[in-house]
Formats: sequence, structure tokens, C-alpha cells
Amino acid sequence: MKILIFSHTSCLGGAEKALVDFVSLLIGVHQVSVMLPSRDGELVDRLKGMGVKCGVLPTGFSLPNPAITLLNFRDPKIKELIEQLKNLNYDLVVSNTIVTLLGMLIGRELNIPCITYAHEYLFDDKDLEPHGCSNKFYLELVSSLSDHLLCASEYVKSSFLDQDKCSVLYPFAPYSEFSEPQAPDVKSGQFSLLVVGTKSRRKNTHFAISVLKALRLRGKNISLHIIGSDNSGSYKLAQQYSIRGEKNVFIHPHVSEPFKIPGKKINLVCSYNEPFGLTISESLAMGIPIAASESGGPNEILPSEFIYAVDDIDGCVRTIEKIIDNYEDYSSLSKKCYLKITGKNSLESRMAKVSKAIELAVLNFNNASEKDVPLDLGCFENILNPVITTEQIIKNISAVSKGSSQPVSAMQIHDLVKEEIKSPGFSVLRDINEFDVVPFGHSEKMNHLYKNGIGLAIELLANIKDAAKQNMIAYIVLRLQELKLSIPNPKILCLGDGLGVDSIILASCGFKVDYIDFDQSLMSRCAELNLKNAMESPNEELRLSILTTPDSPYDVIISLEVIEHVSDPRNFLKYISDNLKPGGLLFISECFDGVYDRWPTHLYLNEKFASTLPVLAAPLFKFEDLNTLPLGKPYLFSKNSTNFISEDSLSFFDDPIFLQSMMNAKARIGF
Repeated sequence: MKILIFSHTSCLGGAEKALVDFVSLLIGVHQVSVMLPSRDGELVDRLKGMGVKCGVLPTGFSLPNPAITLLNFRDPKIKELIEQLKNLNYDLVVSNTIVTLLGMLIGRELNIPCITYAHEYLFDDKDLEPHGCSNKFYLELVSSLSDHLLCASEYVKSSFLDQDKCSVLYPFAPYSEFSEPQAPDVKSGQFSLLVVGTKSRRKNTHFAISVLKALRLRGKNISLHIIGSDNSGSYKLAQQYSIRGEKNVFIHPHVSEPFKIPGKKINLVCSYNEPFGLTISESLAMGIPIAASESGGPNEILPSEFIYAVDDIDGCVRTIEKIIDNYEDYSSLSKKCYLKITGKNSLESRMAKVSKAIELAVLNFNNASEKDVPLDLGCFENILNPVITTEQIIKNISAVSKGSSQPVSAMQIHDLVKEEIKSPGFSVLRDINEFDVVPFGHSEKMNHLYKNGIGLAIELLANIKDAAKQNMIAYIVLRLQELKLSIPNPKILCLGDGLGVDSIILASCGFKVDYIDFDQSLMSRCAELNLKNAMESPNEELRLSILTTPDSPYDVIISLEVIEHVSDPRNFLKYISDNLKPGGLLFISECFDGVYDRWPTHLYLNEKFASTLPVLAAPLFKFEDLNTLPLGKPYLFSKNSTNFISEDSLSFFDDPIFLQSMMNAKARIGF
């Protein structure tokens, strides 16, 4: 078969070593090509050394922001690539890891079978958990786009609902012979505790520093080597290293051969969850004993003597002490454990598993009349190319301005938009002068500007194709697609939607949407024309309404970059809560710390609320999620059934992304 593999990175970590192992099982039988995000990297060198043809597709991880991948999939360059790939007549696509969503989507467009080689366990992994949808929904999406799921362990397999679609292929680092556990340089009593892998929160690497201190205080002659690339846990590791004051800790970057560190080596796995742990098989092969947290993957490979409970420092230290006191016996046990594993997973049996996975993928592909994907991929095309055109909006702004104090022609609007792009804030400052408004202060004249000015309309028009705004809408659309599984026809209110473009996009995604802005403002009259134009589109049946006051309670309210303009944000949140069903969703973003020249209508008195929206909303709403690119735009809340602030309502204090954002904002504006 002619097989095309998509890799999420060009570096060489555990999942990539597993890919190399997987490719080695294919190349003797099949013609293999690999698409990577970069032409340089250890993985590229390794694959080329195996004679594998490598191509470049610049993409990032689909987690934790799957909505961005769904947008990127509609990029014209991707469409062009797909056409090129169709001419190469591939028979099968393999997506290495579940974060490589783009590979699965391309496989679907090529209309050929797709296998996903899954290495991640999403639950309890804050770095990978998707924003904009639940773990369950994302895994269902991966399953629906894949004709077979090849999982790196039973632990990984357990996260998928469709177990019949899954099989297990354990990744192994092949070694022709064992290295001696006591080479000449390690005959002293010195021990080296190794923590190998990227320094992510999931890996819980900083835990090892406290373990080392406990061991040394109990008289053990041991040092700690932490080896791996920087990641989300690096900062906490650095802080722990600093405050613990332990001299026998050595922090290294990623190295290709971490087990060459001198000393009698013990591999310490500290992870909260470990999908498979390639370093485990590498250690066992060399007779290096392991102390591993009870974190999933290790439980399937290691005997109970090597396992301790997650974050149990007592259990961990005692496990390591037993290894130190009986090192030769534990080294021998490690070798036996490796032989037992390899006996169950011989080269022949592993090649057979891969062949069976390919066979099942082809069979499932041929038997499926159409892949049942749990979301409408076309919605993301609508975000990039709304039903309403820029020219129609310009025409409508000109039309409604004729009865105002600022009549403008279409040509003048084009000029104003160009000036706004060149000098952000130009159009609103023009209104500030026209209506004699004091910037940053709430007043009747400011209200008059909102009702009769065109500056905000020009500003919105100038940013209609802004990538950050498209990411915001994609995040919302993804979450609403999941909501449709439980509420087929959710009732949605777009509150303060300016020109109505967001309302039009959501309606074109099949949702019923109500629009509200300032009653009979120039902006809302323009939006009324925009909505009318969109509904007259011959290829669309849109359910859109423009209201002056909310209808009966909504399932969803969306309010983007509005709250910083209102004089009483708390009352505004109460207004939203009153018009939302219990448990209903609120997508809201703020720019409280936007007191800059380009935003003269943002209120100075609201700046104190910068990046504290979850705290401000806590009595009325439960914090559910936040978009991370752009950060906090929007936040996602659900309405509390009562105004009682329960422990659940304060869950945002457990979210490191929110806490970092809040601290950065307070530092930026001054405490």
C-alpha cells in the first residue's frame, strides 16, 4: 500500500520514537511517506535515515485549540495541498497522535481509509484538554474521522467509547543487547535518579526534588537529573529548585541519550497520567530499575514492586530505597520484565497487529456509507467567508447614515476603513470630536455617540477579517455544535453584536439567533439591513431576528467586547443572567484594561476589573472554560441555579491559565 503519515512535530520525543517504531514495521511491506511541520529536526533525520520520503505541512497541535485547526483546514493552501495529494494516489492515511486532527481531516477529503495512532490520555491533562469542547466530544470527533484507532496502551484505549474500533500496539525502543547496570564508572555507592521527558505539568517533574531531599535526609547518596525540553511545568520546576535549595539536582535540556548519565541509575516517573511511557521500556531493556507513579500506562508494564501512588512521597521514597538497597536484584527484575514484555510483543506479532489494523481500517472504510462526523465542518468556512459581503455592509452603513449628522458615501466609507486599518482608533476618535465626548468617561454624550455615530461601525468593518476574531467565533461555533447533541435547537441571543456579522455567521451554521444592540441606533439599523441581505441569500435559509428587548429566556447568550463599555458591569451580568435559562451558556469577552487612544469609549472606572471576569461573575455563573488564543476571548460560563457561591463556582482558582492572566493584567495596570 501507499501510506501517507502526518506527524504533529519534527522533534524526537516519546510519541515520535513510537512513530519511528511504527514506520519500521511498515517500510518492509508498504511505501511510506511522512508529512511533518518542519523540514529540520531529529525526527526528520531519523526518518530520512530509514529511507522514508518526508514532506512539509506547517501545522501546530490541534490541542488545546481544535477550533483553530478546523479554521486552518479551510485555508486555500490546504485545499491546494489536498488536490496535489489526490494526484499521488495514496491508499491510506495515518495520523500520528490525536493532536494531529488536520491529518484526519485531509484523509477524509482524500476519501481513503484513516488510522489514528493514539498516544495521549486527555483526562486530567490540563495542557492537552481541548478548549471549546469537552474531552468526550473531541475523542468522538477523532473516532468518527478515523476508520481504526491504534492505541499505545490499554489505558489510552479505555478513553474511547467505540472499543470495537480500537486495538493496542505498544511502542518499544528496540535494543539488540542489554547494557550492564554496573559499568566501571558506577561501582561506587553513588546513585543517579533520572526523570526523563518534557517538563510539562502532566509529568509532575517538580515532585522529584522533594523526593530527592527526603532520600538524602534519610542518608541516601543520590543525585537527581531532570532531562527534557521546557514545557508548561518548567516554571514551577524552576521555583521548586530555587526554594528547596538542594545542591544535588541537575536540570538538563532534551538529550538524545539520557541514560548515559553516570551512576547506578533509577528511572523515576512522577506523572499524574502516563499514557505509555517509552522511557520505561528503554530503562527495562538496560536493566535500569523504575519507580513509577500509578498513572495508567506503567501499571500495564511494571510489577507492583515498582509502583507507588501519584504524589505519595512516602510510597515513592520507600520504593526507591528498596531499589537502592537491593539494586542488583531489581536490575535483574527489570531485565526479566523487559523479556516478558518483548515475549508478548515479538516483531512478528507486532507486524501482525499493524497489518490487522490496516485491514480493519480498510474494511470499516468500505462498509461505511458516509462518515458520521459530530460537527458541520462547513460552519468553519462560513466564519472565514460570511454570507454578508463587505461591500453590502458598506452600502448599508452609507444608507443609514444619510439621515444622521454624519452622512457618508460608500467611497468615503472605503477611505475611512483604510484610515482605520492604518491608524486604529481613527474612526471612533472622529466621533469623539463630532459629539464632544470626554474619552473614557460614561456620559449622556457618550450614549449619544453610541446611538448616532458611525465610528464603531467603521472599526468593526476594518476588523471583519481579523484572525483573532475568527478564532473567537470558531471557539463558540465548536462549543455550540456540541450543545446541539443535547439541545437540537438552542435559542441564542447575540447581545451587542454591532453590525450583526456574528449573528449572521451563527445563523448560517444552522442556529436560530436573535440580535440586540442599542435600540434604533445607527448601528442596529445597519445590522437590520445586513440581516435582511443575509436572509435574502438564495443559498441560505437563515433564522434571524432583530429585537429591542430579549425574548423569553435563552439557552445561550453571546456578548463579545461589550461589557467594558457599560457603566455597571455587575448589573450587566445580572441582566444577562435574568435572560438566560438555568444551566444556560454565556460566551463573554472583555477589554477592561483597554484605556488606550484607540479605544476612547472604554471606561476608565472598569479598568479595575481587568482579567477578573470569572470573579465578577461568580455569584451568578459557574466558570466552565476559556479560549486561549486569543486568551480569555471569550470566557465560557453556565448560569447557576441560585446566587449562592459554592466551591464549584470558584473552580477558576484551580485554572493556571486564568490565574496567570489575572496576575499579568494586574501587574500591567498596577495593583
